Amino acid sequence: MPQMACFGLSDCGRKRLNNEDAFLAREDLGVVAVADGMGGAAAGEVAGHLFIEAALDEFSKARADEKDLSGAVGRSFERGNSMILAHVKDNPSHRGMGCTAEILGFSGDRYSLGHVGDSRTYLYRNGRLVQLTKDHSFVQQKVDQGFLTESEAGRHPLRSIILRAVGVSQDLNVDRSEGEILPGDLFLLCSDGLTDMIEDCSISAVLELPLDLVRKSQKLIDLANSAGGNDNITVVLSEALACGRRGCSSCLNMGVDTMSIKMPVKFHGSYRVVIRHGGFERRETCQKLSVVGLPGKPQGQPQEGSGGTESPTYQITYYTFGCKRMLEGTLKDDREDKAVFDAQGKEYEFTPSEHIC
Repeated sequence: MPQMACFGLSDCGRKRLNNEDAFLAREDLGVVAVADGMGGAAAGEVAGHLFIEAALDEFSKARADEKDLSGAVGRSFERGNSMILAHVKDNPSHRGMGCTAEILGFSGDRYSLGHVGDSRTYLYRNGRLVQLTKDHSFVQQKVDQGFLTESEAGRHPLRSIILRAVGVSQDLNVDRSEGEILPGDLFLLCSDGLTDMIEDCSISAVLELPLDLVRKSQKLIDLANSAGGNDNITVVLSEALACGRRGCSSCLNMGVDTMSIKMPVKFHGSYRVVIRHGGFERRETCQKLSVVGLPGKPQGQPQEGSGGTESPTYQITYYTFGCKRMLEGTLKDDREDKAVFDAQGKEYEFTPSEHIC
């Protein structure tokens, strides 16, 4: 059963003086959330924090009870909606306030997701970034109707108009989904201040890096600011630790299953890779090597002799001549000075540069 590690970061951006975003990152309660306020500087900030307050209270009551996971998500939206409406009733000058909202609750190997507005939730799994939510926005509606392409929607002057928000009506329609959490999964919740500034491919490239959650979050915010920083930017990351041990430096910092690999794997190191196939041999120099045990597939050292234990399966990623290579293979030989994999019908031997004579 994977353990979750969470981290959140928020920034005003380059154009705003105040931050109307709010977030929650509580691995002990099994919940992360993002809210992007609207309705003016003061009102928007209040709306976002009221929603986060509601989510925190509901999950504190639930105590990450797996049976109540979906219920806690639903009640968070209901209570957040009621709290914002009640605030507007008591403060008529804040009429029109509300917020977009993402809540991801997790317990054991399951997650429950709730979504309203144009903030987003992504899942990065096995090198692939998938958007789990669909924007409730004017431009997304036009994309669905075939009037705009995704590229046109990203540049459209009305892309900030949302069609659904928390705190604007008694009747709140929340998009809901649930799923399984696999070791190594990385969830990203973010406000549109991130996704309006950088493309999904740039987000994926950052999530792929063997950095801890703090540095990944900061790098995403830095990229959004470098692209203009037109809005507040909030990022919350939740990672299912591959080895199941909270605080494991391999999972948090390197993304490398060093528990099963004797050869030191250094992302910033240099390696010689020898590729053998059909009696032929090719040698290359590679950098940015990453070796990660694939979820749901046999792990640990291959056993010699009989006994039926399968060899471990890994995803091997490296860069050579400026190109990224990704392989899926089994560990054939593993020593302090080299690791050999069988992948795609070929043999790949990696040797750290310091061990090359």
